[in-house]
Amino acid sequence: MSDKTDAADGTAAVQRLPSHPDSETTNLSADAIEHVAFADAALALAGHELSDPVLRALLEQVARGKLSGDAAVSEMRRNVGS
Repeated sequence: MSDKTDAADGTAAVQRLPSHPDSETTNLSADAIEHVAFADAALALAGHELSDPVLRALLEQVARGKLSGDAAVSEMRRNVGS
């Protein structure tokens, strides 16, 4: 599913699509979608995939600028237990 909605206040359109087959549908800006796609492509080239829904949500928060990379790493370590 993919639908773009133009914001009435002139902000960038938001695209609604599933961020990952195993996660719930989420709203991401076009820039955030590009950042997540870049991370997914880099992981795929290295033979990896980010399938954990908690880690996927953290990636999306960083892509939206809602969470710093350092804070995300800290949360990831708590989730994974390393």
